Amino acid sequence: MTFTIGCRYRDYDKKSFEVEKDTAAEALATAENLERSDVEIEYINTPDHGRLDMWGFRRLYKDGS
Repeated sequence: MTFTIGCRYRDYDKKSFEVEKDTAAEALATAENLERSDVEIEYINTPDHGRLDMWGFRRLYKDGS
């Protein structure tokens, strides 16, 4: 199971990248750390629930399920 975080730098035009993590807990921690920096989370692809925004991902996976 791989969680893919789609990210975009806030100060740049179309400068985007992806980060892959093995667990929901790792993906959530990484996404929250990226949000604190100069990065916007555009989506998170999950193995069970498809593509989610950050709000939806937090709701589903905040307990590490």
